Amino acid sequence: MEQKPKNLIALFVICLILIPTLIYGGTTKVSKGQVATVNAPILKRIVVSPKAIQVPVGTSEKGFKDMLEVKAYYKDIAEPKLIKDFMTNFATIKPQKGSKTVVIKYTENGCTKSSKICVTFCKPPIDESTQTAINFPYISGYPDETFRPDQAVTRAELATMIARLLTKNDIPVQQNQFKDVPELKFSTDGINYVTKLGLMKPYADGTFRPTEPVTLTEAREIMPRLASYLKTTNVDVPAGTGDLTRTQAVVLLNKLFDIECDTKNKTSGFSDVTPSTPYYKDIICATQQRAIPRSH
Repeated sequence: MEQKPKNLIALFVICLILIPTLIYGGTTKVSKGQVATVNAPILKRIVVSPKAIQVPVGTSEKGFKDMLEVKAYYKDIAEPKLIKDFMTNFATIKPQKGSKTVVIKYTENGCTKSSKICVTFCKPPIDESTQTAINFPYISGYPDETFRPDQAVTRAELATMIARLLTKNDIPVQQNQFKDVPELKFSTDGINYVTKLGLMKPYADGTFRPTEPVTLTEAREIMPRLASYLKTTNVDVPAGTGDLTRTQAVVLLNKLFDIECDTKNKTSGFSDVTPSTPYYKDIICATQQRAIPRSH
């Protein structure tokens, strides 16, 4: 008779252990001192973009990671999660000619997923010892002779400006990888160039959405990537929400590329840009010839 209560107690303890398993459909290993995570999401895969990227020789692992966008996908959860705490073997790759494979790994709740991307090393875009003057306009106005300084800059416009500055206005012909980017437009090569470098990201559905405005949130992601690419810290994106204006874009790019010009006896050529317009000098430097680096 004394054995029966002991058996009942043992059965009760077993039930306490099994009930969470029956309810949540799985078991969780808990080390001593840890708190169990009930029904933790199950990591299915990670997706890295871009799949192929050009990286300047001398780029740090942090700079390389800033060029990437890594998303984690989970079982029975539709929306992926943007992750930053992923690991790479970039530091072990020697910057030699040809393409290299870099492995991206992410671990969560004991589950590790990995993905591979192709890396090609290139010379840094700006070599101060041989830098030539940036003497070309990298943004233009509109056919009605306006600049529209307070208008939001589009993704196509920003991509084109960055590509022109990086290539000294000689953007190489690119294979168009986006179904929503028309062939042979002023921005086609620029868009594909900057996405290949990982400076701007496509959307999850594979589109670029060239006519969408660049938000300040996006700019706070893009500009540090560009600063890291240029090996500078000269970037200070405005805080807040909303869209990045055309004026804000040229102010940021002039600082990043260290561009200045002499505006004495010059007019803007735009009906909506006068000497009293905020950041008048930056607009002149971005839209007219003979803009030169401050170091010259």
